[in-house]
Amino acid sequence: MINKILTLTPAQEHIFFSSEKFGRFRFFPKGRRLGATHGAAIAHIKWMLDGDTCLWGDTINSNIDRYVERYFKPFLRAYKIPFSWNVQKKLMKVGYGYTDFRSADNPENWEGFGYNRIFLNEAGIILNDEYLYYNSVLPMMLDEPDSQLIAAGTPKLLRSKGRLFYDLYKKAIDREPGYYTKTFSTYDNIFLKKEQIKELEMKIPANERQQEIYGKMMLESGSIVNLSWFQRYKALPEYPSKIIISLDTASKDKQINDPTVMSVWYEFNNVFYLVDILREWLKYPELKRTTKSYCLKWNPNVVLVEDKSSGMALIQDLNVDRDFRWNIIPITPVIDKVTRMSTASLNIEAGRVYLPESAPWLPVYETEITTFPNCKNDDQCDSTSQFLNWIKKPTEIFIG
Repeated sequence: MINKILTLTPAQEHIFFSSEKFGRFRFFPKGRRLGATHGAAIAHIKWMLDGDTCLWGDTINSNIDRYVERYFKPFLRAYKIPFSWNVQKKLMKVGYGYTDFRSADNPENWEGFGYNRIFLNEAGIILNDEYLYYNSVLPMMLDEPDSQLIAAGTPKLLRSKGRLFYDLYKKAIDREPGYYTKTFSTYDNIFLKKEQIKELEMKIPANERQQEIYGKMMLESGSIVNLSWFQRYKALPEYPSKIIISLDTASKDKQINDPTVMSVWYEFNNVFYLVDILREWLKYPELKRTTKSYCLKWNPNVVLVEDKSSGMALIQDLNVDRDFRWNIIPITPVIDKVTRMSTASLNIEAGRVYLPESAPWLPVYETEITTFPNCKNDDQCDSTSQFLNWIKKPTEIFIG
């Protein structure tokens, strides 16, 4: 009966069924929204009806409950297939088979039973943990000589995750016996319109599109920002909507450390003009004096200050300084600086960031921002990404 009601895309069918003849260990790098999770749910239902014992490995425990509610239960109820679901044990039974669900955020719960079928969802994240793979997953396959492993996920190498996913994928590329791989892009989801995918593609930083849309294993990040993306201005708007200073403070004042950077920005009609850059190695007393004089010069609506290291002390001191009348917004970065710049680069690529045609500080700025993350100093990049991420959602304190 189940074969008559299976509705899988060609990509889903290949991942979970027709690829079985090519290898016992199968790895599928993929673009976002391919539909692998939905296809996996249908495949698990078929396998359970065939009497198979299955393991579903996922990234976090909360995903499991969501997938069971979104994919498993509606299908089972629609076709009146009896099942049981134990939410505490994360155990589903259908026919004579069952599926244990486990998550990488609770590695101690991966029990050592033997399984016919093992599926690792979001393999670009799960296969960042070699111990979990070699000490939990592989031993589960020892009792069943015909057991199958399927790992599917979007590569995350540009975010320093999933190196093991790449190493196992490379085994398949090198045609080691029992290993198989095929890469799918988001465009392989026949239920998505190309216009929808293109819209999604443009929301992803340019340096990450090859992995996030096309499923490519990208080992080198290269530069994030292309100089040709910037627009140029000869004259500034006479009446900007906002003037913002974005301040990235150095942790120490020695020359071997990054300098303190203050960047001045005009915002006008959702376009952002970089007006000035102050880049100096400052001890804390000089940092406070310079910040006050810089604000007096530009009279900003808002001063963004990274809320860590010397920035924390600066925020506290200026908030109680009666001579300082400008609005300070502490910025607490919650993700790494490469991700922050990748997110900020979307505004640059869209042509909404303008640089002057000439300025004394411009050559150093252009060199740094177009070689990041491989530049020696990166505080101008941090100051830029801090502003561009904040301006998108100015009511939020964190950058994400």
